[in-house]
Amino acid sequence: GYIISTTGAAGTLLAYLIGSLVVWLVMQCLGELSVALPETGAFHVYAARYLGPATGYTVAWLYWLTWTVALGSSFTAAGFCMQYWFPQVPVWVWCVVFCAIIFGLNVISTRFFAEGEFWFSLVKVVTIIAFIILGGAAIFGFIPMQDGSPAPGL
Repeated sequence: GYIISTTGAAGTLLAYLIGSLVVWLVMQCLGELSVALPETGAFHVYAARYLGPATGYTVAWLYWLTWTVALGSSFTAAGFCMQYWFPQVPVWVWCVVFCAIIFGLNVISTRFFAEGEFWFSLVKVVTIIAFIILGGAAIFGFIPMQDGSPAPGL
């Protein structure tokens, strides 16, 4: 909502299209590299091979740092979401709970982690599909507005 209010619908759509194009191109490049040169490791291996060992080392650490910061932000966001249902429980408690769950999934075995990732991603996909269906129903007037009046359509 903030982005749409500051840049407008067209600006937001253009920004998301450009961002998605860049992500798609990067993924295409990584796919080409992984098919042409199947190696154990992540994309920092390609940086080390083609740009130098120092670049590969730096890319690996920056990738780790990015996920560390992103994970902390995700725990905080999850804590705020849970505080909606449980307002008496502080956010930091939920952060610790979710951190313990993720840590437990990683420590027990790779199989548990992969199984957890599968089910968590399935919840995410089902939620996105439900939002698309509900959004379409709201746009085409199948779901009325909050005051009971019909939706204005597109």
